[in-house]
Amino acid sequence: MRHGFALAEIVGQNTFGRSLHQLQAAAALLAIARALPRLPLAGHWDGLARESLRDGVAALLPEDGHLPDSSLHRRLDLVTLGRALDGALGEAAPGPLVAGRTEAALLDLAGLLDPGGRLPPFGEVFQASDDAGWIARLRGGGGLVAQRAPAARAAAKAGTRAAPSVATLRPDGLSARHEAAGRGWSHFACTFAETSPQGHADCTSYVYATNATRWIVEAGGSEQVETGPARHYLLSARAHNVALPDGREPVAGRGRHRGSLALPGATAHAIETTVHGPGLRHRRVFVLPHDLSGLAVIDCFAPDGGGATTFRAFAHLAPESLVAIEGPRRAQARQSGRRLGLVPFAIAGRVSGFEAVIGSSERPGTMQGFVVARPGVLEPACTLRYAVSGRGTVCGGLLMAVDGPAEDSLARILAREELTPFAMGE
Repeated sequence: MRHGFALAEIVGQNTFGRSLHQLQAAAALLAIARALPRLPLAGHWDGLARESLRDGVAALLPEDGHLPDSSLHRRLDLVTLGRALDGALGEAAPGPLVAGRTEAALLDLAGLLDPGGRLPPFGEVFQASDDAGWIARLRGGGGLVAQRAPAARAAAKAGTRAAPSVATLRPDGLSARHEAAGRGWSHFACTFAETSPQGHADCTSYVYATNATRWIVEAGGSEQVETGPARHYLLSARAHNVALPDGREPVAGRGRHRGSLALPGATAHAIETTVHGPGLRHRRVFVLPHDLSGLAVIDCFAPDGGGATTFRAFAHLAPESLVAIEGPRRAQARQSGRRLGLVPFAIAGRVSGFEAVIGSSERPGTMQGFVVARPGVLEPACTLRYAVSGRGTVCGGLLMAVDGPAEDSLARILAREELTPFAMGE
């Protein structure tokens, strides 16, 4: 009864707004009302909980299944609660609403799984979770992996090289996948979801895997377990694969997809952001070869009024990667006999720094080179930092490829005349 009174106050005053916590409180209040049917207030609590669930589900679970929360694992928590409520409410209101919205969201999440069965680790991330199995159980045993187009499945069976089931564009992200016999699966995903000052500074961050090997990863982390300096680091841009102009941490804002450019054997996608504040235009371009044997990340910063600008960008490699700097303009990562070459380059300006950082923690505010190994534990991992400097518009990035032919092919694509104005937004 005491819990019921407290929850009724939380739900009635809309303490947590339209959030997962508000839905959890309403669900708990509904359970208490059902457990104490002879309590005079049980009917009132039941109605209050149902009204809160109706409003919250309508706001947090859109009809198209594209949830507004930037964290895919929070979305999974939300649809898990929705599935539990679906069984408890049945046909009583708002049961049909919850059931329909939950099913649409589950289909959307299933489509975001990479071929290895994981959700892209953006925002709040719970380590060592079996995302594919979790989603499959919620769907009643189906949907262990993301759906592929029939042509992509046929090409994988025949062992032919084909375009990935084309980059899938969503309102807050972009993903692509490719599978070929003998080489395994490849996957790319990036996020440009809206961020807040209290959230992860991961707008335009990305992950990349090829040859069934995860190379570029996110630091991860969850507010449920990390605190203090570790939490501060995991929220900061230093824990994500983003670019920082003149040391300016991203602020509230979001990114928008600004079009694609078809290139011989590849596609370029442009994203413009507002996370660096006024007076500075930012455009990030991903160049994706059709077979995802490599990847190029290009950042372009243009300050109002010109002037000198330097941006630094990060690429976090998986902890199991062995990384060597082979020269001022090249690094090589190795995992289980596989390799990935990484080369910084400049389009406008010059490359002005390239280094590897592993487990740097001399001051809490400058931590770098860690990922979350298991809940609450940071594990040292290699983070590549590269910088591009110049006056006026500064543009450059990082090229990565699995072998020499893939690197040469990607380098020829980057040298094409039509790519430069596209990258600069001209």
